[in-house]
Amino acid sequence: MPGQTKRFNFLFLIPACLAIAYVVVLWCANTSVSEFLSLSHLPLIGLLGAIIANSSGTGGGVVFLPVFNTLNESGHLTLSQTNILAASFLIQCFGMTMGAFIWCRKLYSPENNSHSISISSFWKTAAAILALALPTMLATQYFTRFNPSWIFFSFKIFSIFLGLTVIATTLKNRSTTDADLKHAVSDQDFKVLLLLAPIGGFANALFSVGLGEIVALYLFARGYNIITSSGLAVLISCVSVILGAPYHIINENVPWTIIAFTAPGALLGGYMARQIALNLGAFKLKILAGGWIMVSGILLLLLKLT
Repeated sequence: MPGQTKRFNFLFLIPACLAIAYVVVLWCANTSVSEFLSLSHLPLIGLLGAIIANSSGTGGGVVFLPVFNTLNESGHLTLSQTNILAASFLIQCFGMTMGAFIWCRKLYSPENNSHSISISSFWKTAAAILALALPTMLATQYFTRFNPSWIFFSFKIFSIFLGLTVIATTLKNRSTTDADLKHAVSDQDFKVLLLLAPIGGFANALFSVGLGEIVALYLFARGYNIITSSGLAVLISCVSVILGAPYHIINENVPWTIIAFTAPGALLGGYMARQIALNLGAFKLKILAGGWIMVSGILLLLLKLT
């Protein structure tokens, strides 16, 4: 079909854009051999973060913020809180974009069956959420100022609450099989998502995560399947971090060397995540994602208090 061919052509422009963007990152980083040896562990962090983010829809910040903050406090990295937030935005631009590319491409493949969200519903829901969330996120970035220490403390509390909620709702509905999960977003849930969108946009500006997490959490709790919950959240997270990243570039907050080393792992993780999510199934996926979010928040809180 001509329309379908155009969509595929558009989707396949994304890997080319990612390659060009990475070349720009390498140019900005101007990495030396000694830096290469000292930061060789960062691709693994990117891989782990992107797999968790793109399989569950929770966003890479739930990995990058706690990991980089821990490495910073232990003396392995020297980054300000603003640098860490900027790094999370930029790395997600690679990992979440690759993940969104895979999720969206599969919507048009023959394997997309009747249990998957319809293509029109997928794009309609994503566009409506972003229309409300993005202005809130950008206004928060450019026109408000918050203490970085307060932001990271809030992120820890937010992570603990989010993780507990994901686990609780998953255990409550553990008897539901994957085949019984919903796929088409109802009118009622659509309206609730629109109410949650500005809250997610505000959180995204402060933490580099929040919008995708809220969307994924709500849809998981309401009994939607993986493609609807994770796929939709990944796409929304992708667009939000791409539009949120320029703020940090303009304000020269970006640690380019960190991005140069972490982005390749994030790209690979984003590519692998969808299949991992489908192999795990909804129950295991939600328990693992909720557990990581909660534990990372608790550990960060304890590290700060000790």
